[in-house]
Amino acid sequence: MGSFTAKRLSLVSALLSLASRASAVRYLGTCKQIERSISPASAVFYPGSSQYAADIFHAYSSSSQNATCSVEPATPQDAAMILKIVGNTRTPYAVKSGGHTTNPGWSSTPGVQIALSRFNGVVYNATAGTARVGTGQKSEEAYHALEPFNVSIAAGRVSGVGVGGFTLGGGYSWLTNQVGVSCDTVVAFEVALPTGKVVTATNTSNADLFFGLKGGGNNFGVVTAITYKVVEQPAVWGGLVVVNGTDNIANLSQAVSQFQDNNTNPKAVIGVTYGFNPSFGGLFVSVFYYYHGPSPPAGTFDQLLAVPAISSSISVTTLTNLVSAFNGPGIAPRALWRSISIQNYTIPVLNEIANQVSIHGATAWNHSAILFTLAVEPLLPDIFSHQPNGPAAYFHTAGNFFAPSIVGISWTDATEDSFFFDLLKTVDVNVRDFAASAAGGLQPVEPPVGILYPNYASYDTPTSLLFGSNLPKLRLIQKKYDPRGVTNLTHGWKFF
Repeated sequence: MGSFTAKRLSLVSALLSLASRASAVRYLGTCKQIERSISPASAVFYPGSSQYAADIFHAYSSSSQNATCSVEPATPQDAAMILKIVGNTRTPYAVKSGGHTTNPGWSSTPGVQIALSRFNGVVYNATAGTARVGTGQKSEEAYHALEPFNVSIAAGRVSGVGVGGFTLGGGYSWLTNQVGVSCDTVVAFEVALPTGKVVTATNTSNADLFFGLKGGGNNFGVVTAITYKVVEQPAVWGGLVVVNGTDNIANLSQAVSQFQDNNTNPKAVIGVTYGFNPSFGGLFVSVFYYYHGPSPPAGTFDQLLAVPAISSSISVTTLTNLVSAFNGPGIAPRALWRSISIQNYTIPVLNEIANQVSIHGATAWNHSAILFTLAVEPLLPDIFSHQPNGPAAYFHTAGNFFAPSIVGISWTDATEDSFFFDLLKTVDVNVRDFAASAAGGLQPVEPPVGILYPNYASYDTPTSLLFGSNLPKLRLIQKKYDPRGVTNLTHGWKFF
């Protein structure tokens, strides 16, 4: 019996190996067909080349894969041709803007890696008050290009974030208090469709597609350019301040909660991260300050800044420099995030967040963790009232305020992946349950209020928690613009 089982397992292994080799041959055939079909402006690269390595690179190696080839389309027509070919051959593909996701396979593939790096233009239209930005741009690059005009767009808060994935996932920026989430500032998308066509989607042309792209991810085609309404951009005051020590952290949590309750200035923003690191004495808190101007009014951040700190980088600088200096979660071998929606950062809720990070931090470090954080974002409650071009796929409506929080871990040992997935889920559940309890303020943590933020959400998140009642509409839109289901050949938040 044992010998029979061993032979059977050996046969299964051999068949799987043959299937894998057959797939590799088919994927390579697709790459060669793309190479023959695209214009000279675009290019295909293979393993061994430096450009291929750059194309498949992700900030977190656990979300990277070795593609059969990478392709850099330079025109939307070539991007549409690539989609048509992978659709005809049913070859898996992925689209990478900045490569900042932690979800495995969301922008990586064993098939055809589409890198948007050649869509790198930024064109400012002073008359229209807009900027057309190629989706190969990283946020700080777009800021730098617009700096001479003293304007900016609602893009990433940390360096390395591609504008494409950021905006297609909703997009919380340093300007969210002023203009809403990034997708609410978009006036047009240029889209290469799986049918081979290239279209522009606005609130008057292909309006259903425009709705779907505002937070609906990669389910309709390849977005090659986004036109945003710009915002006047002065010099900014801001930087990172780090605090540790039990009493200091308790005082800071109180100040954070009071800032949330009392701040009415949309130009004043903080991002607060509770973290664990033995070199900081265990539990620590970092506060990223942003003021949309060179000098915040007296009293704006005073209570927060009164808490003794172990380091501070606050200065008056440009938005480009501020974002470029802030890496967010650093480049790491392995990482995962989970999204938590909190309506009210009460002092008990913040204390529980600190408690969860402190309790699980030491354990995480014993399992090869190099970063363990839970970040909160005390935003103004009217941020979802900024929807000048109508509603969006990402379900956020005026009157249903929630603030996105993110719990994240980076680690080195691949054998610990399951451990950290379970740990993150435990922290997620514990924080949500506390917020929903009497002690946490009986907060709504489930839809329609507790919708999760796609760009923070873990790969196991049900799409109903991201798109709510928009899902049936989004399915119809995808069928209309992608009737063969080509975009289901890549991973991401799927509607079906």
